[in-house]
Amino acid sequence: MVKAFSFKLPGFDSSPDDEQDYDDQDNLPDEEVDPAVFDHLPDHMPCFAHMPQLVIKNGLKVADQLTKILRKTSTIVSAIRKSTHVTDLLEGERSLQTANATSDACDILAPFEEITYIVQRDQTVSVSFVMPSLLELTAQLEDMPTRYHVMFITTLKSSISRHLTPYTHRRKLQCATVLDPRFNLDWCSSADQLVSMKETQPTEPQA
Repeated sequence: MVKAFSFKLPGFDSSPDDEQDYDDQDNLPDEEVDPAVFDHLPDHMPCFAHMPQLVIKNGLKVADQLTKILRKTSTIVSAIRKSTHVTDLLEGERSLQTANATSDACDILAPFEEITYIVQRDQTVSVSFVMPSLLELTAQLEDMPTRYHVMFITTLKSSISRHLTPYTHRRKLQCATVLDPRFNLDWCSSADQLVSMKETQPTEPQA
């Protein structure tokens, strides 16, 4: 299975398992395919699970401080994995930390982790989660205070508008969310949108 969230954070190298996941794809022969073969298929919709990684990737381009933090974190993680002594030392230093750039970055990235987990869950229908998850992600970033990564958040918002917001206009995703009894019309963010979606709701057949 190919992981949707394939983007690697700075300092975190690909593991052998990650590289093996893509062996089958890399070995596929290149063949010319007649586009007419796909004429009978529905319109293609880009994989939503890939979009959050593009948003974060764009944000990291302007977050030099955060990139340095991630590289230092990678060094610590590597040391912990290689030495039980280092692990014991770290576990012995349990204490509450004051707000800093690292915790600030974790708060910013947490909504992206959540939305990625939701849309990649196995053995469950995730298409109806796209709309409410995206709206919640946008709302969290809008209301999120930050002391260290203002430019990072600004770039994330801009990238969300480019890569994720177009999904909110896809009728199929809207209908999938409306038909899910867990959401129905609760996710609609405006009166006009509520009226529009009510018009598309299926009605019970008359006796």
